[in-house]
Amino acid sequence: MATTRKPLYDQIKEYLYRFIFDALQNDKETIPSEISLAIQFNVSRTTSRRAIEDLKREGFLLRKKGSGTYINKNLTEENRELLKSFSIALTQPTVASTRKTVSVIIPDLKSKYMMGILDGIQASATKNEWDVIIATSNYDQDLEESLIRKFIPYSHGLIIFPVNKTTYDKEIIKLTLRNYPLVVIDNLLHGVETSSITSDNKKSTYKIVQHFLKEGKKNIGVISNPFDSAISLLERYRGYRDALNEHSIPINKNLILNTLQHYSEHSVSDIQNFLIENPHLDAIICFNYELGIKTLSVIKEGFNLLTVNDLFIFDEEFEDFYNLLKYKPNFVKQNPFLIGETAFSIILEKHNRPDNLNRYVVIPEELVFSDR
Repeated sequence: MATTRKPLYDQIKEYLYRFIFDALQNDKETIPSEISLAIQFNVSRTTSRRAIEDLKREGFLLRKKGSGTYINKNLTEENRELLKSFSIALTQPTVASTRKTVSVIIPDLKSKYMMGILDGIQASATKNEWDVIIATSNYDQDLEESLIRKFIPYSHGLIIFPVNKTTYDKEIIKLTLRNYPLVVIDNLLHGVETSSITSDNKKSTYKIVQHFLKEGKKNIGVISNPFDSAISLLERYRGYRDALNEHSIPINKNLILNTLQHYSEHSVSDIQNFLIENPHLDAIICFNYELGIKTLSVIKEGFNLLTVNDLFIFDEEFEDFYNLLKYKPNFVKQNPFLIGETAFSIILEKHNRPDNLNRYVVIPEELVFSDR
C-alpha cells in the first residue's frame, strides 16, 4: 500500500522542532533562514515563512526587533516535551563491538547496477574490517526516513541512494548538520553540505547525441523516468540539450517521454504510444536499463522503423552475456563497483578525520557500440 506524503509545510515544522531540540543541547540560538528552508524543501518562501511564524506563536521562537528571529531558551515544560517527541538520539551511541558498521540504503535490489555498488562497498568494508547493513527504500521517501532513524544509532556512517532529489529527506539534512559521515550516490543535494558520487552522465549523453548526429539522425528522442526524480537523469537531459543546442537543433518536447514511473506496469503501452505518435523518430536514448529493455522489445514488435542500432541504453545490465544476444543495443558502461568502493573510502576518511572537507566525485563512463 502506498504511503501518504506529509505536506511540505508539516515537514518543515517537524524539521524545525528537531533543529531547535539539537540547538538547545548545543547552546545555539539561530535557525535556518526562510530562503535556506525554501531551497532545502523546494517550497516558496511564503511556505517556509508560515512555518517559522507558527513556531513563534507556539513559543519556540522569539522575534528580536532589529536583529531577527532566535530560539526561545526559556521554553515551557510542555514545549520541551514536544521537542523530545520529534527528536531521535542526536549523539551516536557507543556500539558494543570493536568493529565499525556502515549502513547502506538504496531504492531496490533489482538491477546489476545496484548490486555492483553494493559489491564495491562490501569489498572495501570487509578489507577494512567494517560490517555492512543493507536496506531498500522501494522508492518511498517516508520509508527511507524511517530506515535512517532505525540505522543511525547502530552505525558509524551512511551511504544512501536517495529516493528524491527535489524534496530533501529531513533525516539527511539533520545528519549533515551534525557532520555525520555520509555519502550520497547519484544525487547532488543542492544547498546541503555532503559528499556525493555520480557517474559522468552529462558528458556521456552529450557524446551519444553527437554520435547520432554524425550518422545524420536529427529526430533524437528520450525515454526516461521523470527528470526531477534523480540528478543523474537531469544531467543526462542536460547533455542531450547541450549537444542539440550546439548544432542549433531546438528541443522538441514531443520527442521526450519522461513521465514513466519506476517498474510501472503501463510503461510498455506508454512507449508503444510514444513511438506510434512519433513515426519520424530516428534514434532514441533510454535513460535507464529497465526502460531500455522495454523500448527494445517494442521496437522489435515493429511499432516504428527504428532498429536496435538506433537505440542507446544507460545502466548496462548485460555485459557478461552481451556476445550471446541476438539483438545487441548500444549501451553506456558504468562502473558501479568503483562507485561503491569510492563511497566507502569517503566514509572511512570522514570517520577517521571528521574535519575532512566533503567531496564530489565524478566516475567516468564508457560508450559501447554494437557495431564495433
